[in-house]
Amino acid sequence: PKSAGAFPGPVCYGKGGQSITFTDAVLTIGFLDSANFLGGEIDLQMGLLQQAMQHLADKLKLSVEETAAGIVRISEAKIAGAVREISIERGYHPRDFALLSYGGGGAFVAANVARDLGIPTVIIPSGPANFSAFGMLMVDVVYDFAQTQVMPLATLDSASIKQMYKGLQARGTEALKRDGFTAKHQTFAPSAELRYVGQEHTVNIPVSVDQFAAKRVHEIVAQFNAAHAQQYGHNMTDPVEVVTLRMRSVGVLPRPTMAPIVAGDGDVTQARRGERKVYQLAQRNWVSYIVYDRMKLRAGDTINGPAIVEEPSSTALVHVGDSLTVGRYGEMVIRIGA
Repeated sequence: PKSAGAFPGPVCYGKGGQSITFTDAVLTIGFLDSANFLGGEIDLQMGLLQQAMQHLADKLKLSVEETAAGIVRISEAKIAGAVREISIERGYHPRDFALLSYGGGGAFVAANVARDLGIPTVIIPSGPANFSAFGMLMVDVVYDFAQTQVMPLATLDSASIKQMYKGLQARGTEALKRDGFTAKHQTFAPSAELRYVGQEHTVNIPVSVDQFAAKRVHEIVAQFNAAHAQQYGHNMTDPVEVVTLRMRSVGVLPRPTMAPIVAGDGDVTQARRGERKVYQLAQRNWVSYIVYDRMKLRAGDTINGPAIVEEPSSTALVHVGDSLTVGRYGEMVIRIGA
């Protein structure tokens, strides 16, 4: 499904939306509580949703539940495909990482996406719907300067290289100074774009100016070969050449501090809100999930699936066989198949 934006929005908003959206689908199969959407701030139009969903189901010759669950499954598959592009296709195996799930709807599908990819852990930060905005408070001021200089790595002029990097850093220093950063709050990260002679595409690797100055070419070649193998799956014996020198100039900004939440005693009954039926496509049946209030969970609390954890702007699904533990700062860590 395509996003309908805030206006006209999903069919269930009752603002004129005609096409079924992801929100409509998760509401239909029980992921969402129709009486507690956005903390109860929006009165959802379930009658309109039922009509629109039935119309689509009839066209597909499926039940309403199968149609909605199919929409969610397609969404999970598309997200898993996107993760493959930025991991497997770049030489990283998903099982070596955790999946960070944010946004209001991320936690609906995070566990199943992780399961599809073999990722063992899902992390859902506090306030996931506002995570991108919170991330802006963690962003430094960055300037990137570059100078193209094609030369064989084996015969490069180290003095010229050092002078070029010095010039790039001077440009960065000046730019950061205009933004009010003193030398104490400036950092610099030199790198170089390299390639095998005769290739078109380059690989950017971090380097130190001292490596060039001391002509430690073997170190740079080793770094490049490792990065090339990871990105393209192979190395070559051809000579390596420098294409572009780069200098990342960073103005370091202060970070907000996060306060730990209250520690729990292992009893999660105080956070329990009840139960809700969730339609499972694989079983073609409704399964009972225990519902918890995230705002009442404490550090160290553990929940075993099937469970739903609700907060005003997001909902997390913990499926059968998975477990969730609350971290020190309120982050929720889901172990897949734990």
